[in-house]
Amino acid sequence: MQFKSKNRKKFLFLFSIFISTSAFILFSCKQNKVNNDQDNVNKEILNYSDEEFEKDFKNLTQSPNFEDHLILKFKNSLEKINVNEISWLQLKNHLNNLVIQAKNEDLNKKIGFSLVDIILVPNNHQINEPKIKVLLTNKKTKKSFEYVFELKKISNQNHQINNSNIDLDKYISYPHNKRFLHDNNEYLKILRNYLSSSMGIKNWHELRKNVVANEKQVKEFNKKAALVNQDSYENLAYKGFTIPSYDKKSNVKGLELFEGLEIGKIPSWVDSLDKKGDDVYKTIGLARKIVNQKYLDIAKQTFSINLTRKNDFKKEIDQIKQNLDLWNKEDAKEKFEQLRNEEIKKLEFDKKNIEEYWNEKIKNTQDHLSRQNLENEKEKNLKAINDKIQYFKKLTLDVEKEILRKKIVEFEKMTKENIHSISENGTMWILDYQLSDNGYPTKWYFGTNSHVARALVDNLTSFSITKINNNLEIGQTLNLSRLDEKITTFYFNDKKAIKKVFDGIGYLNKKPFEFLIPEQKKKFQDYEAFADFAVFEVDFSQIKKLYASSNQKDVTAKYEEYDQKNFAQNLAKEITNDYANQTNKHIKFRKNSYLKDYKNIDYPLQGNNPSDLEYLYAVGWPRSTGDFYLDKKAQGFDIEWARQSLSLWFNTDFSYYNKEIQKQEFDLNNKIDQGNFLSYNVGYRSFINKPGIVDTFIAAPKFGDGFYELNGKKYINMTLGYVPRYYAPIAGASGSSIRNQDNELVSIYYSTNNGARAGLSAAFRSEGFDYQGLYGKYNLPQYDLIYGGGKDQKNSYRDALKNLYPDLKTNLFKNGLEKGFEEYKFGNILTLKDIE
Repeated sequence: MQFKSKNRKKFLFLFSIFISTSAFILFSCKQNKVNNDQDNVNKEILNYSDEEFEKDFKNLTQSPNFEDHLILKFKNSLEKINVNEISWLQLKNHLNNLVIQAKNEDLNKKIGFSLVDIILVPNNHQINEPKIKVLLTNKKTKKSFEYVFELKKISNQNHQINNSNIDLDKYISYPHNKRFLHDNNEYLKILRNYLSSSMGIKNWHELRKNVVANEKQVKEFNKKAALVNQDSYENLAYKGFTIPSYDKKSNVKGLELFEGLEIGKIPSWVDSLDKKGDDVYKTIGLARKIVNQKYLDIAKQTFSINLTRKNDFKKEIDQIKQNLDLWNKEDAKEKFEQLRNEEIKKLEFDKKNIEEYWNEKIKNTQDHLSRQNLENEKEKNLKAINDKIQYFKKLTLDVEKEILRKKIVEFEKMTKENIHSISENGTMWILDYQLSDNGYPTKWYFGTNSHVARALVDNLTSFSITKINNNLEIGQTLNLSRLDEKITTFYFNDKKAIKKVFDGIGYLNKKPFEFLIPEQKKKFQDYEAFADFAVFEVDFSQIKKLYASSNQKDVTAKYEEYDQKNFAQNLAKEITNDYANQTNKHIKFRKNSYLKDYKNIDYPLQGNNPSDLEYLYAVGWPRSTGDFYLDKKAQGFDIEWARQSLSLWFNTDFSYYNKEIQKQEFDLNNKIDQGNFLSYNVGYRSFINKPGIVDTFIAAPKFGDGFYELNGKKYINMTLGYVPRYYAPIAGASGSSIRNQDNELVSIYYSTNNGARAGLSAAFRSEGFDYQGLYGKYNLPQYDLIYGGGKDQKNSYRDALKNLYPDLKTNLFKNGLEKGFEEYKFGNILTLKDIE
């Protein structure tokens, strides 16, 4: 379909916003039609064999060009995306909002089409061409094939920073702020082009309409910003960072949070400096290969936690009730008519474009039979859109409210059935344990994310812990978590055995709204600051029964043989891989942040690493659907196993996957024993002279595209953050710890941006930083998530333990919770002279 209107293109990108933020549930009519046609669809699926599926697959892949047989759409959008008017970067940044369908409607009833990824692959001339990886699944048998189609028409312009003309030696000779200037300028060119072409935004004022800043005020900001190593005002505005607004006297009136979707980021060319071709896109970590002793030690202390709860559909019901409340207000009828008319206008616009599209296609087709088929397709498309137009024309506010009430009844009925459940998983790691005089400790503390721990609710039904076995060795390559005898999953129904003892929500004294512009103060007055960190307590003495599985075999009997008298101790020892007795491998926390000690992590882009350089090690358990190392034939699994499994993930070089690795003494002079560093990504960096260092309130205050929510309250990111290099796994890796070679933990990983091949982690400790009034009253807060004591904080892990167990002694607090950690006491917050 040809879209000629710039506004139409803008609408495509914003379509999902209108649906998610509107109280309009007009789109429920689509679901009703699906239900009415379901019987016919089911009959076709039931009669669809794998032989027919393979035949259809061959027909679909006869031509490698995606557009010959398939169409790409935004979720909830009627028409296809015109790839002539969109770039690879735009699609990559909206990956989760895209759906694939066959042009042949009959195939959509029998085959499921899933978008796996959009990638760039170099052609024979070493020019990167965009391709789309699609998973095709027989809906009846679940047999699947993957195929990589070409996106011939799609624009690859400005997909990444152009480094072809960079004099590398010259770039390396630059100080960090000059390197940033080069990369940031390239990124801003791409970003401005993207915002202009996709959203019609020509200057930063159009993007940040709530902000007041004249030319003189901007110049003054830029002068001060350079002194404290911050980016310029205009650049921050374009990047969606938090920026100040001024009054007539040029005083900072407050800061403005960017409320739109997250501004697109792109990968850093520096992060993949030594990689070429397709290898560039693999710089997100290594799956399942144990390359050195440090990674093995961390893997033995790192677990996947799965929490299963009853689905009471509370979130869905509450949302519908909120929508009903909106429709019961005085101005509801007027708003309803406005939204309905907008929807009808949109559909009529779609109809016009659909008609033009098919007419043009029919006009250019000579064969009579083909023309007839196209006419039929045109009529089918027009009928579908006409049906929708008529539906909306007849729809009244009362009918819409009745639809909502029926939805509530449906959800309440499903709740009463008591058979629906939700499972969520993330990564956790050994943080601490209560000291015991009676053998191996049985009460343990595990670090994870707040957004992982929020699944631990009152209606929890069970939980499971997945771990590698203690006999795993260096050089071994694991299979998927469900298909490897060296990985065991323990399932527990004893809900009392697990609880949350600390959560980073509301951990600071001040609320974010105190720093905001008047227009946002009221809106955000109930939002609090948060760090995406939480702590589970697992009490193995509360576990009476378990089920264990390894490589799809029931191995419960192995653990039922434990002496019942010492059952809890034996089970704790098994799951924690005897951590308590390996004191040389116990975790610690780094006493200074990398904002303060950046020289310790500042790696050279060329030449040998200094002997005192620190390396970072990250290990997590993401879902296997993002494991691009998988070889179905060699590893003997069906694609369905990847959906049900996890892959152990490391922040090291992917090239080790196919190398034979011998067990050897750990030595940082060996490249294979080195971990990694912080990323050069400029889309997140807020301190221009320190790659990988972020003030999340300035650069990434939201949780993805929205603000973090827990128990009906919302929270804003406000921490020191680090962007790790070579670590961007998919869902499930949330909660991964990041530590150095001395086993000193520095941060916890919580968010991945696939398009940028980068992610964010929250620092456990921040000395704070004085911006000298650049951001008004706001300065980077001083806090310590473990030991507490920061001038800006009111809660920490230690504080939480004190409230629960005042006399407790743990491995981290051997002398009790009131003393023994003098080295973690804070001084003054950092100023420029402390971090130069």
